[in-house]
Amino acid sequence: MQNFAKNKVVSYVEGKIKTNVEIDKISLNLPKLLVLEGVYFEDQKKDTLLAGDTLRVDISLLKLLSNNVEINEIDLRGVTVNVNRTADSVFNFDYILKAFMKEQKKDPDLTDSTSAMKFSIEKINLDRIRLRFNDAVMASDMNVYLDHFDTRVQEFDLEKMKFRIPKIKLAGLNANIIQNKPAANLESAATDSIEATKPFNMDLKLGTIDLKKIVLKYRNDISAIAADINLAELLTEVTGLDMKKQTISLSTLDLKNSKISFTLGKKELAKVAAKEALQEVEAVSENWKINANAINLINNDIRFDNFNMPVMPRGMDFGHMDIKGLNFAVEDLGFSIDSISAKVLSGNFRDKSGFDLKEIRTVFKYGKKSMSLDDLFVRSARSEIKDNIHLTYPSIESLVTDPGE
Repeated sequence: MQNFAKNKVVSYVEGKIKTNVEIDKISLNLPKLLVLEGVYFEDQKKDTLLAGDTLRVDISLLKLLSNNVEINEIDLRGVTVNVNRTADSVFNFDYILKAFMKEQKKDPDLTDSTSAMKFSIEKINLDRIRLRFNDAVMASDMNVYLDHFDTRVQEFDLEKMKFRIPKIKLAGLNANIIQNKPAANLESAATDSIEATKPFNMDLKLGTIDLKKIVLKYRNDISAIAADINLAELLTEVTGLDMKKQTISLSTLDLKNSKISFTLGKKELAKVAAKEALQEVEAVSENWKINANAINLINNDIRFDNFNMPVMPRGMDFGHMDIKGLNFAVEDLGFSIDSISAKVLSGNFRDKSGFDLKEIRTVFKYGKKSMSLDDLFVRSARSEIKDNIHLTYPSIESLVTDPGE
């Protein structure tokens, strides 16, 4: 019976999309479990579009009769997806969508029923997923391999845009992105900055986010920008996220044994990209507020090089930093565009310049017209500073335009 169903499905789909489809095995356990093994979809150029060892969907089939798509679990294992977009914005899977959209248009009752469907999902599990995305429009090439991802969704309401995800676990992600032209121009950056300041109308609640062995590499060959991020362990607990009011609250954020490197090459477009990035960061951070009860950075390495700036012969060079063994423990962090406050419990790192911070403690506050470091203690390899430091100024802008004030 299952072989009969498999052959019927393959024959039907191939008849609709006119490209090769293979399914080794279909397991259907009524009323809700569907398992596909050995799946292969070929695109119109006879290249692999999708191939997978196991695609398992636990769906309430009977509820489909009342326009409810209730997915209890999606479990994908050993899946490879190849996506291409041509210069005229055509994806290599567009023909599949068009094939099934034609059927919807022929039957107005079908269109009306599908538009009223309710969709929900409870659990997602992904293992050994590989994605290749070649985009001619953005002149970018992306290769992604995901070893494991799982999450549970407590609430999923597309109609009201309400989502509650108490836990996300991601391990063994390796992504390589190559950009063959600048990611943006000045005009698009300005547009993006305006869009970034608008509140997003979505009710999203997150809980624990557990990331391990995350490797991201980005290269822009034209503007000579490169970023290498190797996160060994990042664990955070999100206690509040309000997209409308643009606030984020964290209980904890721990980053351990990670390496982050960012480089701006010596090209004119690198200067433009740096300016655009600053505009976008300022636009995004203008209205967002971040609060965290505790942040712990443990044994991290940070490297930054802007080769459009000269290398300083001595002292801390903020255009060319190579920080090793960065450790910081911070409590009660509050951040907004015009105010920052935190209690720094401890901190130490070494920079390639020879500066060696052994210890730092302080209660730090920075605002529109004043800044303070109370109970400050800083110890380097060669000096100590102990005091309470208070600064006042007419405005934040005056710190740059007239620091003497």
